[in-house]
Amino acid sequence: MKITRRQLRKIIREAISQQDLEDVHQTAQLVHMGQKRRDDTPYISHPIAVYELTKTYYPADHAAQLLSLLHDTLEDAESAGNVSKEEAYRMIQASVHDKRVLAMINNALQLMTHDKSIPYKDYLQSALHDKIAGKVKISDIIHNLSTNPTPRQLEKYRDALRQADIPNHIDKGQISHLYSILSPFGK
Repeated sequence: MKITRRQLRKIIREAISQQDLEDVHQTAQLVHMGQKRRDDTPYISHPIAVYELTKTYYPADHAAQLLSLLHDTLEDAESAGNVSKEEAYRMIQASVHDKRVLAMINNALQLMTHDKSIPYKDYLQSALHDKIAGKVKISDIIHNLSTNPTPRQLEKYRDALRQADIPNHIDKGQISHLYSILSPFGK
């Protein structure tokens, strides 16, 4: 059986994609090692849940799936205490081998790393308008609202989403999922 160049390129891309996923998962695990969520579960369960949500709504968007595992790494690196923000950044650079995908992830990570001096609604709007950050941010909010949110979280998300302009690259089913979680709390 003869393999065409196109088939060979596809095989190589898939192998690199799988290796990137494994490397990114290990990077996220290291950055979040020892960190806990409010319910005392290992923090890594959150990026994994965000990954599963993102993969469900965007099965062909490899960059968004990788970003979902990394979305809190820069924001949490120093608070988790395992690595510095700079070390986490270098680990991310070494984890993603497709330079085009890495550039998209780097841009999206900057948008998703919330500078607390920027109002949440402005931060959210900026993240939503990036093609991969927006997809992951909605998955992030869905998971946060699905795991016993605090009244403060509910208010923050509800207020910001009321003012948000949801771009067309966000899956309508994902938005419906989000609003179905918010509705019992008075969307």
